[in-house]
Amino acid sequence: MKKLIFVLAAALALTLLCSCAKPAPEVPVQADPEPETPAAVHVTTFTAEILSSGSDTLSVRPTDEDTAFGGTDTVAVTLADGLVPTGADGWPISVSELTQELQVDITYLGDVAESDPPQVLAVAIRVVPAETPAEEPDKVTEPQPVEPVPEEPETEPFAPVELPAQDPVPAEIPYDGITLYGFQSIRTEIVRSGEADLDGCGTPETVQLLRIWDQYDQQSFVLRIQKGADIFDTGFEEPDVSYPASFNAHIWLADLDADGYPEVYFNGNMNGDQYVLNVWSLKTGTPELIPFEDQIFLEAAIISVSDTSIQLESTQNVLGSYNAIRAYALHDGVLTPLGDAWQIVPANTSYSRLSVVRDLPVTLDDGTESVFGPGTVLQVTGTDGKSFVDVITSDGVTGRIAVEQPAGDWQWYISGEPELEYFELVPYAG
Repeated sequence: MKKLIFVLAAALALTLLCSCAKPAPEVPVQADPEPETPAAVHVTTFTAEILSSGSDTLSVRPTDEDTAFGGTDTVAVTLADGLVPTGADGWPISVSELTQELQVDITYLGDVAESDPPQVLAVAIRVVPAETPAEEPDKVTEPQPVEPVPEEPETEPFAPVELPAQDPVPAEIPYDGITLYGFQSIRTEIVRSGEADLDGCGTPETVQLLRIWDQYDQQSFVLRIQKGADIFDTGFEEPDVSYPASFNAHIWLADLDADGYPEVYFNGNMNGDQYVLNVWSLKTGTPELIPFEDQIFLEAAIISVSDTSIQLESTQNVLGSYNAIRAYALHDGVLTPLGDAWQIVPANTSYSRLSVVRDLPVTLDDGTESVFGPGTVLQVTGTDGKSFVDVITSDGVTGRIAVEQPAGDWQWYISGEPELEYFELVPYAG
């Protein structure tokens, strides 16, 4: 019996030893995880009070409680490259003018960065117009001393003015040319009118907006400047340098370069949101067109006119169609833009964003040459309409993409490749 037990124990030990020597089963190879879907670009606007401002940063206090910022009442705001704040009057202002008594609407892209204080990247800043406080009924106003009137008051600068619309009246001298549609005019109406001394002669010239009709009841608009017995009709008789206005038109008078000779800004609507702007000077006695850098007219609409610049709105069709704003000033007889790019008005829609499908060359804000890889989501923030597009990614990285458009081609190219090769969709209108 003892011998049998000994034999069984030896057999059991041998079995255990053999089982330990067997190789472990192979672990199945794990498949690569699916790439994460790019996070959606969040476009958010909040109102805040300025606490302090630097060259490209702000410290603000949100006026309303916002759960995105947690319990803190201070938010650090970094300005996207090229961002130009807009004042309460609609005109660009510098960051240094954002003082503590101002309240601003801040539009930012992406999520709030978790830091102390929380941080966002702003792509648009607009000053909120201050409300005029109502006077207290029982408050007694102290009498103010009357300032002496100077014997020879100084001549005030010419204040910009838009010629007011009026009820149409027949023109004393009918337009006798060919209308926009190639037919003889049969009726001429005055729909806007004003006066200004455009050539410094001391006698004001008459400036009118004429609406002319042909035999098929189709209308065109003409700018008329009348100096004594001389009449200058302009607006569509310059086919190489201008477009005719066929739906509506506006006329502004302003002296942007403060030389004592007001300019005439003729802004006409061609079709839908297609506008054209011509600017005329009469300082030589005869109307002459004032150029915009390298072109004689600009496809843009006037938003407003100040003493020193005009604010324009235009559709920029570069890597998509975008509404954009830009200010122009008059220097040395040429209208030149302020800043190097049209500022794109942020659109809170996924259709306005670009999803990268192949490595996209880009120059980062610090001058570093880099690429945005497939899956990167971009928002266009600015363009000069000629050679570059400024963008910001969903995680706040900003850079500039070099583009070119060969003569006669409708699309843009990046590093010699068509734009459609780089993006899942290019959001052009129409």
